[in-house]
Amino acid sequence: MNSEPLQIFIAYARKDSTYLDELRVHLKPLERSRKAKIWYDGKIGPGEVWEDSIKKHLHEADIILLMVSPDAIASDYFYEKEMADALRRHHEGSAIVMPFIIRPCAWRNNTPLGKLQALPKDGKAVTRWADRDHAFADAINTLEIEVEKRLAERKTQAEKQEQEQRNAEAAKRRQREAALAAEQERERHQRLQQEQAHLTELRRQTDAAKAQQREVARQRRKDQQQKVVARLRSPWAWGSGLTVLMVFLFVQMCDWPAGKPIITPPNPAKKRKSGFDLVKVKGGSYIMGSPENEGDRQNDECQHSVTVKDFQIGRYEVTQADWREVMGKFPPDLNFKGCDQCPVEGVSWNDVQVFLKKASTRYGVQYKLPTEEMWEYAARGGANSKGYKYAGSNSINEVAWYGSNSGKMTHPVGGKKDNELGLYDMCGNVWEWCADEWQSYPDCGNGLSYKNHRVVRGGSWDNLRRCRVAGRGRDYSSGRLNTLGFRLARY
Repeated sequence: MNSEPLQIFIAYARKDSTYLDELRVHLKPLERSRKAKIWYDGKIGPGEVWEDSIKKHLHEADIILLMVSPDAIASDYFYEKEMADALRRHHEGSAIVMPFIIRPCAWRNNTPLGKLQALPKDGKAVTRWADRDHAFADAINTLEIEVEKRLAERKTQAEKQEQEQRNAEAAKRRQREAALAAEQERERHQRLQQEQAHLTELRRQTDAAKAQQREVARQRRKDQQQKVVARLRSPWAWGSGLTVLMVFLFVQMCDWPAGKPIITPPNPAKKRKSGFDLVKVKGGSYIMGSPENEGDRQNDECQHSVTVKDFQIGRYEVTQADWREVMGKFPPDLNFKGCDQCPVEGVSWNDVQVFLKKASTRYGVQYKLPTEEMWEYAARGGANSKGYKYAGSNSINEVAWYGSNSGKMTHPVGGKKDNELGLYDMCGNVWEWCADEWQSYPDCGNGLSYKNHRVVRGGSWDNLRRCRVAGRGRDYSSGRLNTLGFRLARY
């Protein structure tokens, strides 16, 4: 990155013109290197207004050299105009003023220049040096150091501005991508709604047809039963063989349903730790959210009073083995494979709905996801709550696999301390889907809601701040992350 040369303005008294010429000679290498561009009033062109040109270049200068001598200090224009404007810019930080002492004079105690570091070394006047070239060389060395410093600062500032511009462009690009993703999600959601409405109508028509068929069959059986009864009442039907035959026909016509066998869910006491092991939780009222002085608190955790009814919730998160037993295979986006007792992850909220439906049919029990209010009530220990920051302890290491101790992976359920209700991994291991769409709490005041986002709670193996019982999160209902699983509930 090439930088423009610094602008150096030289102010002097006319009687010091000889020294100005010597100074220009010594400055020539610095100017030739294009690190600096020198200006003095001798460069004012024909037709330019002398004072306007001086004022313009002085205000554009990065470094202002004031050639100090008795004649310069005695000059009203030098003292009251050039030096005053230069010092004002110096104090503003827009330029640096460097007094260059040419001839001995009372500059140190009787002018504002006494507060500044002067050239040459220690402010020793050029005329007092044994060799004037040495004096100029000493001053130019110090000046060049300042030039290099200012050029480096300018380069750093330019790089910072370029980086900020790149960051701004990247942020705009991310916003466009997020807007596009949101639009695609909205369109997908609309398609799903249309497909769902179509399936609902098909089911309604199918159910109506089946109901009609059942009514026809029922009426036919009724007619047949009436015929059998009429025959049984006939004198001709009292023979034993005919009676047995009639009873057999009657049973056949009744068409007793065999019924569908119900499979028992996994028994944790005999087999393994399973997400189907549910704990009964007595309902009650509690303060949901976090106090303003809680460490790592987020602005969507405003406290408010909540009341929940009795419900049941999983002692453990649903495991990989649980998922395979119900669905017949692992989810396609499962990341931490080969650990049956680890929580299943890489499943979306929509995937979980399919699992819940199949599990409910298979085991004859209506399974759901917990509501967010139920989840936090259970994580706090319900009516047995001791007010812990995390589910079961104020020490996260006791109860959770999280960013600092997880090794960047999930762990078998139930490996940490349980909470007051005997629930494990309510904090850490994997985030847990809740039934609710995400929206702001009533007292937060911003009224935000995300209809295509679902609530997730509890934090995960790569998280810390949101592992608190009050910590909240959200994701698209179609989102599949290796930090996202779920826990069963009934209510």
